[in-house]
Amino acid sequence: MKTAAALQRHFSRVVEGALAPVVAGATVFCGLAVLYGLGACRDLYWDDSAEFVYVAKILGVAHPSGYPLYTLLAAAAVRLPLSAPYALSLFSSLCAAGAMALLFVVLRRLAVLPWPAAFAALFVGSMASLVDQATAPEVYALHLLLQLAIVERALALRADGRAGRAAGLGLSLGLSFANHLTTVWLLMPLAVLLWPARRKLKSRHAALALGGIVIGLLPYLYLPWRAAGGSLWAHGDPDSWGRFWAHVAGEAYRYRLFSLSLSEFAEQVDFWAGSLAGQWGAWMLAALPFGVWALAARKDRGAIFAALLWLAIGLAYVWNYFIPDKEGYYLVPHLVVGLIVVAGLGRLGDAIARRLAAGWRKPLLVAFALLTLAWPTHEALRHSRAQQTALTDFTVDVWRSLEPRSLFITQDITLHYAVELLRRDGLLGEDAAVVAPYFLAYPWYQRYLARRYADLVLPPDLAEGAKAFAAAGGRGEQGGREKQIIVDRLSRMLVAANLDHRPVALYLHRDDETPGEWQGFPLQNRGLVYKVGKAADGPPDWRCDYAARYLAGKQSFVDPRDRFVAWRYANACNRLGIAESAAGHSQAAAAAFGRALRYDPGYAEAMKNKGLILLRDLKDETQGRALWKQYLELAGEKADPAVKRYMNGQAP
Repeated sequence: MKTAAALQRHFSRVVEGALAPVVAGATVFCGLAVLYGLGACRDLYWDDSAEFVYVAKILGVAHPSGYPLYTLLAAAAVRLPLSAPYALSLFSSLCAAGAMALLFVVLRRLAVLPWPAAFAALFVGSMASLVDQATAPEVYALHLLLQLAIVERALALRADGRAGRAAGLGLSLGLSFANHLTTVWLLMPLAVLLWPARRKLKSRHAALALGGIVIGLLPYLYLPWRAAGGSLWAHGDPDSWGRFWAHVAGEAYRYRLFSLSLSEFAEQVDFWAGSLAGQWGAWMLAALPFGVWALAARKDRGAIFAALLWLAIGLAYVWNYFIPDKEGYYLVPHLVVGLIVVAGLGRLGDAIARRLAAGWRKPLLVAFALLTLAWPTHEALRHSRAQQTALTDFTVDVWRSLEPRSLFITQDITLHYAVELLRRDGLLGEDAAVVAPYFLAYPWYQRYLARRYADLVLPPDLAEGAKAFAAAGGRGEQGGREKQIIVDRLSRMLVAANLDHRPVALYLHRDDETPGEWQGFPLQNRGLVYKVGKAADGPPDWRCDYAARYLAGKQSFVDPRDRFVAWRYANACNRLGIAESAAGHSQAAAAAFGRALRYDPGYAEAMKNKGLILLRDLKDETQGRALWKQYLELAGEKADPAVKRYMNGQAP
């Protein structure tokens, strides 16, 4: 009995006594670190993530604004005895878990009790957009950590006015700006947060804060240092003051800002509203009104107003920014909304508990919290990136399919980074040249190609095309179309200049059909890539207004399936199956179609094609009919009539 009583006292001390804040905070960090770590991506992930891995490996310069703080930390992480993508994914996991631990500290400074604060941090930490950023090599988990560090230091400074708090606040601000410029969203809410303490703050506080900011911004010196030091990949070549400022300020992306039409703006708002339901489940949003009610009753109106202002500024920026990959930008808006939902859930749980006998209240609240966290946690594990292993294998297969000394044009930038990383690891040869048309209009990339491939022919008119690209005056989608037309022209110039010297291969991203030509050049399907042939009437004139297909177009938002990189390469594997079938290689064709279905289990076209191979060539009636039955269910009214007739026992 004495032992049981002692254990109960110890348990009460841990859960409710002096140790409760420590245990609750550790629960938040450790629980989320494990959750994120289990889903961390082991292989290269898409676009920016692949670039960050490449830049960290070679100490290069990333796209604007350069992200020098992340690059330096990532460069240390990739030196660990793990694969570079996995190391950076785990780094993101630790940053995200640390951010939620800081959110716990912030809530404690706002007088929230330890376990309710821990529940709020765990709930926000389980939202889909944060899980996405916490399981891949990206800058946004670190950015959220630094932003919450700013908020925590501001609350500490507001509470006691100690001078050291000002230095910590300034350092957090500087480091956050050295990671991502959207830190600017926080400046006005920060002023609101500190307003009640204005009489405590003296010139000494301002001097210390300014010194901290300057120290925090020092990582930006990395950019000109590496650009001037001959780094192979120095995006923007920021080795002069003009190019440095243009790169840090993101002048190349300025045409995307505040340029949307009213209808496009409405689409952005509608997309965000729909994305909220995907964070924790639509039923959770029912708690929003109760959350507003609960927050209205709190005394610290300044902190609540600052949070709502942060939400409003973030949404105003994102809704007016014409880019497809916005998940990271929505972290702050989702975080604020999540806290409102948590407040509502707390009010509901407390209202229910008050109607029960005292002995049932705590067990009910614990059960309510666990059930609330169960669904988003399940979704986080279900969408794990741990099995994301498509890109390396796919890149190796593409490279092996190329002819010697090929010029490989890829519309998927991710493949460009993957090729260079695998070359560094000795998995790919050096004889072929890889070019991403997306970058061709930038002078820094033209200089990169000249250094990287001495025998690649770079037409002199590329420089003129770069000037035309920089001068294109449209904004938003119109500006994107103008720039894409110039990029297409430059692509044609490069291909025409090298066709007599190198075989040219093309990878088309997300191309469901098998086109007969590209940019005026005939194409031959070689499976994973196309072989580019000479135009019958000679090389197309790059000055003509070719009907360019603007790849972004109306695809303003990322398809949810892009969370799984493999889906992006299902089309190419389907084309490979078509090429193998045409060559009479039925087993290889079935394997290619099967690989497409592993990459995208809902790919109806590959399902139909594999079923045809099984039935017609391999005489596997059982598997073929099963696959076609699945195809008919998936395709619905769009299903091939010949397949319908066959499955109904009629002649196709």
